[in-house]
Amino acid sequence: MSNKIAFFIFDDKLITIHRAHFSFLNIHEEKHIKISELFLRIISFMIDSFKNPTIEISNKITEIEKIIFLKDYRIVLIEELYFIKTQSRILKKILSITEATILKSQDKYKVSYIYQDIQDQLLNLLTVNEESVENSTHLMNTYLSLSDQKNNEVVRLLTIFSVFFLPLNFIAGVYGMNFSFMPELNWKLGYAFALCLMAIVVVVIYLWFRRKRIL
Repeated sequence: MSNKIAFFIFDDKLITIHRAHFSFLNIHEEKHIKISELFLRIISFMIDSFKNPTIEISNKITEIEKIIFLKDYRIVLIEELYFIKTQSRILKKILSITEATILKSQDKYKVSYIYQDIQDQLLNLLTVNEESVENSTHLMNTYLSLSDQKNNEVVRLLTIFSVFFLPLNFIAGVYGMNFSFMPELNWKLGYAFALCLMAIVVVVIYLWFRRKRIL
C-alpha cells in the first residue's frame, strides 16, 4: 500500500531517493522557485495520493453496511471485512507517521500556506481512516452477532422439534417393547388410544409453548 521515499533538502537542490516510481514527482519545473516550496508541493501531492484509497475503503464499508442491514449478511465474507479493517489501519498508521515527520519541520515551513494545506489534508485523511477503522470493527462485531443469532435460532428450532418428538418417541418405545403381558397390545382400541395419547401430548406441549410465548 505504500513505498518509502527519502528527501535530502539543500539550499539549491532537492534530492529524492526511492525504489518505486511516484507520479507525484512529475511536477512542472518553475523558475526561481524556492527549494522549500518545491518540497512542500511534492509533499502535498504525495499526501493527495492517499485520497483515492481512503475514499475507496470508506465506500466499501458503506456498501457492506447496506448489504448487512438491508439484504442478506451471509453474502459478505468475514475475510473481506478483516481485509478492509487491515487496510484502514495501515493507512491510518502511515498517515500518522507522515504527520509526525512533517510536524518535525513545522518551525521551518509553518509560515507557508502550502504547509497549512498539508496539515488540513492530513487531518481530513486521518479522520476518515479513523472512522473507517471504527466502522469496520463495528461491522465485524455486527456480522458475528448476526451469525450467532442465526445459529441460536437454528438451535432453538431444533430444540422445539425435539421437545415435541421426545415424548412421542417415548410412547412409541414403550408400546414397541412387545412384552407378553401388555394389556394394550391385545386391546381392540389400543392403537387409537396410543394415537390419542400422542395427540394430547402434542397439544399440551403446544399450549405450554404458547403460554410461555416461545411460539
